Amino acid sequence: MWFRFYEEKFFITAWETGYYKNDLKNGLWLEYYENGNIRSKAEYFNGRLSEQRYRFSIDGDTLLPILIKPKLLPNIITATNDETLEDDTLIMNNTDLKVYLLLDLEDSIVKLIGKRFRIEGIYSICQNDYLTITTGDINIKVTPTGTIIYEQFDTICNKKIADKFGTNVKVKVLKDGDYEVIPEYGKKRFKSRLGKIEVDRQSGCIDTGRNPIKITRNSKTLLFNDIGNLVFFEFDSDNDGKKELYILTYFTCMGRLEFYKVDDK
Repeated sequence: MWFRFYEEKFFITAWETGYYKNDLKNGLWLEYYENGNIRSKAEYFNGRLSEQRYRFSIDGDTLLPILIKPKLLPNIITATNDETLEDDTLIMNNTDLKVYLLLDLEDSIVKLIGKRFRIEGIYSICQNDYLTITTGDINIKVTPTGTIIYEQFDTICNKKIADKFGTNVKVKVLKDGDYEVIPEYGKKRFKSRLGKIEVDRQSGCIDTGRNPIKITRNSKTLLFNDIGNLVFFEFDSDNDGKKELYILTYFTCMGRLEFYKVDDK
């Protein structure tokens, strides 16, 4: 049996317990806060994590994994006082499309996760048992009932989502092996099941462009105005034969990640 204590100025601030068998972790491993509440728990088999590690706050709230239910947004959303937009309208929807917020790091418990775990730009978008998005220390799994956030380990990508689009930078590899990031500006157009898509690529802060995205459907429009670095793609998450449109936006300079779903069902 293994005990590890963490101390600061001669006071125990946390501790960890678990079992080794043949020099490999086996069985249940627990980490504790100084108040005795569990910080994390994980089950190992011959040195390998056998399932998801569970993380908790010092007050006992579940940090990871956690299910975030989709939130149906109103047709018009205006900016709050902390937004810095030329236009104070964040979303304007005149179409029959429905917009769902799947994830926003500014939301309560999700904001706490963002402080505890490194969340960066989108690393990969994979089709495993469900749609899985890897970003920094966490994975985002999209299921018909909601978005599950869990800690990222060695993610296996069974199939990469091919029809994804990214804007607004182009990476040029130089002869010496280095690379140059070239910003791209102007409007770019795409087609989707839900309508015609137009992205207006603009300048932003040093590492985040502004990419307002507009969907035109039956001569009416759905506009997302407050969009930073952008990846969007179509995917059929509920296996009904009709793909939904997913929009991921990441503001690098603010460490802000948002994830939307657009659907006509």
